[in-house]
Amino acid sequence: MDFRLNKHIVKYELDDNIQHNLRDWFLLRRYAAGRSGLFTLDQLEDIYTTLEINSLSDRSNRAKWKRKKAVQLRGSKLFTHVKGDTYKFTSLKRSLVDYKGSAKHTDYDIPESYLKSPGAFLDACIGVLMVNGGYSNAGAARLFKVTPRRIQKATAANDKADLFKKHFNKINESYPTHEEALKQYKELKAHGIGLPEPIKINNDWCITLNAVNSYKSHTLKRYKGRIDRKRSICSTPGDRHIEERKGRRYTPESGGKVWEKWFLPMYRGKGSRSLRERTESAINGRALVFNNSVYHIGNFILDHSNAV
Repeated sequence: MDFRLNKHIVKYELDDNIQHNLRDWFLLRRYAAGRSGLFTLDQLEDIYTTLEINSLSDRSNRAKWKRKKAVQLRGSKLFTHVKGDTYKFTSLKRSLVDYKGSAKHTDYDIPESYLKSPGAFLDACIGVLMVNGGYSNAGAARLFKVTPRRIQKATAANDKADLFKKHFNKINESYPTHEEALKQYKELKAHGIGLPEPIKINNDWCITLNAVNSYKSHTLKRYKGRIDRKRSICSTPGDRHIEERKGRRYTPESGGKVWEKWFLPMYRGKGSRSLRERTESAINGRALVFNNSVYHIGNFILDHSNAV
């Protein structure tokens, strides 16, 4: 049985103990039929024991676990200390209203097995926050108080588990002559920015830069909105089809799979196609270009330069 996670509740409880406090909140809601209420540390301990999450076989482990858990719960916005070992956990609606003034949200279905591991649960929280864009690795690392490498590890694990698919986005910049493209290529390399050498496409010379990756989930559930609404999504280049929502849950004809089938092979390792063919496909497909009035290649260099 899956549990449902949304980015607003993750951001509401965004602190050093998110993989413990938020996970405990989901465990308690699961055993309380999704409602809020009172609980004791003994009851929470029984849940841990039932799911075999921690080794609480002897009294010394249990006493140590209770002391640590009491400190964690009292520092969380999702729990209120009542008296002694008794606490109260808030409802989802109350937490969302406190955080953003509205209970409207989008849930993502996460396998229940992710609740048994703090590391896997943190991976899911990172994936939910980064899905559909909005955060770079460095930005997410600052929010979760971890290293960018930990964010990369989480997104790689989510991609491998098919939980949140990773989209590799590229930016193409064209120049009329090889000299101009080569000059810009050398400047970027001097700033420590990795990119392939310029390649000629028709009458222009192009360089390709790495853009921020984006992430997409496969299964999601919306609480509010019209039911049985039709929406158009792009399935293949130049082709469109209609997908109909059924009930309140729908599974996209996955933009993640579409991207992986048609565009991702351009940038993953050495394929059977030449660099020229891959770049041509990128320009005619999903590659990005700079909106120079808002953000140009000079801004890109300032943001990504490693030069001292």
